[in-house]
Amino acid sequence: MRGARCGANGDGAIADDPADDPADDPADDRVSTRRRNLSTKPPEQATLRHVTSTVVLGAGIVGASIAYHLARAGAEVTLLDKDLPGTGATGASFAWIGKGPEAQRFDQSALRAHVVDDYRRLEEQVPGVQVRWTGSLCWDDDEAVRQEPRSQDRLLITAVDVAHLEPALLSPPPVALRITSDGAIDPTAAVEALLAAARGYGADIRAGVSARRLRVRDERVVGVETADGSLTADSVVIATGTDAPLLCAPLGFHLPVAGSPAILLRFAAAPDVVRTLVSNDQVEVRQAGEGTLLAAREHRGEGTEAQLRATGEAVAAHLRSSFVGAESIELLSAEVGTRPMPVDGSPVIGPVPGADGAYLAVVHSGVTLAAPVGRLVAAEILDGAVAVELEGLRPTRFLD
Repeated sequence: MRGARCGANGDGAIADDPADDPADDPADDRVSTRRRNLSTKPPEQATLRHVTSTVVLGAGIVGASIAYHLARAGAEVTLLDKDLPGTGATGASFAWIGKGPEAQRFDQSALRAHVVDDYRRLEEQVPGVQVRWTGSLCWDDDEAVRQEPRSQDRLLITAVDVAHLEPALLSPPPVALRITSDGAIDPTAAVEALLAAARGYGADIRAGVSARRLRVRDERVVGVETADGSLTADSVVIATGTDAPLLCAPLGFHLPVAGSPAILLRFAAAPDVVRTLVSNDQVEVRQAGEGTLLAAREHRGEGTEAQLRATGEAVAAHLRSSFVGAESIELLSAEVGTRPMPVDGSPVIGPVPGADGAYLAVVHSGVTLAAPVGRLVAAEILDGAVAVELEGLRPTRFLD
């Protein structure tokens, strides 16, 4: 019923020159012993440990979340992105925050269960991360809606209740699924906030810097080669979306990830035309601040400017006929975001097989999952912990 919701570049790996090894720098000079502050433990309960230096590739919201959690935990973090942070798939995301459908695949259920709590934690920790907790309304086929599993925050409601929640809706459906815990976020603002917080913990954020290849020595990734020179690190996180296979291939690992385009439409509109996140068989739409509506559609066609505008005008016509107050909405922009889509549809999170020191975080529904992914990945890298929430999402599932 609900549609799919919902970096740094590279071209290979290079063997590391032993002369590049900072042999004159003892390990203790390259690692910090600051207080570990992972997960939701208050500082007084955290323990001290040595943490590693890490390069994070990709400043979409997944990479930004990982960099923030690593830096907050005391790691020496350098984040690289070939473009500006928060652009690409992140900037073109509808940015739905929620646990997702109850009937979701088992391999994602444990991870998605943490989405709401982790975003509420980030709201408390990071100034500028702010979710609009409006809840959602979903409908399509009435019988399919009636069969949806229900829980404390997943309610089957009638047309009367829908009209109360969406008073501008001209024809409320007979039944709809109301998910009270859902919300939405400005993903670009969230990335900027996460990176500002990461800088506050000492992270080095470098925009416009491409990772050309990974540095490898003795079958271990020990850093990154860029146009500006080389970086040495104890671990490298690849969070570059559709560019990730280019970095993995020279390591001997085939990552089956392709681009999945979606259209994000932005409209000028009166305030409060739409009050929740509305999802049906025609469109996903939500308010994005005063005077702006966002709508998402799966991308079809070649994506020419004329085609995108035609799609935008078709959605505008649908909204004008569906909501009181939408008669004067105007299309402001239509952009295509290319989401990283693994061949089996699930995130790919974990160490790269056969390449110690390299860690993958390629996440479909990246904005939705960024908060728990950042926390869990940081814990795995720094503590050697194994997150049970990531079982079934490991890169090893693609090995022959």
